[in-house]
Amino acid sequence: HLATMSQPPTMTILRIDIDRFQSVNEYFGHETGDECIVALADRLRAVVGMQSEIARLCADDFVVVTAGDAQALAVACRDQLAAPVRLGAATLTNAISVGVAELAPGDDFLCALTNAELALGVARSSVSRIDCYDDELAARITRGRMLEAGLRRSLAEDVGLSVLYQPVVDAESRAVRGFEALARWCDGYLGMVSPAEFVPIAEATGLIEP
Repeated sequence: HLATMSQPPTMTILRIDIDRFQSVNEYFGHETGDECIVALADRLRAVVGMQSEIARLCADDFVVVTAGDAQALAVACRDQLAAPVRLGAATLTNAISVGVAELAPGDDFLCALTNAELALGVARSSVSRIDCYDDELAARITRGRMLEAGLRRSLAEDVGLSVLYQPVVDAESRAVRGFEALARWCDGYLGMVSPAEFVPIAEATGLIEP
């Protein structure tokens, strides 16, 4: 239904995720979790209005298609859904992440939905918990995929990764007290990659141990 609805010149897709919602079901039970979802859906409808389309894609994931102001709506959805939900004796507070993507005339709906999902993935680790899909974000995602693939290749072939040792010096005596072991990576395709860039990717993908 969302993919076939008529649309004005440009619309916005919001992908809204209730982070770690499974813990609500685990701690309070599925009945309370269902009541929480209903309460959040009511809040979402109140925020975006009747001129927008809302769908629940899975247990904790909503999508909104709207012609409204994307940034303002994303902030409003985040703030309203993050407010405590009181259900009987339980008070539930949810962390909300929002991914935003544009849907212009002629755009493929599923592609735009995927773009919003990609933005949502980045939003989960951002300060505002909101991110918009654009050329810069697309480039960051592509770069991240290249780095992950390169790391896997370097580990599999045992090339590119090395260790440098930085002395730890006593400020008074000037004596060397030890060394820091620092990871360095020179990829055959990407060149020298800063640890500030590849270590977070290694941590996020489970490559940090190997």
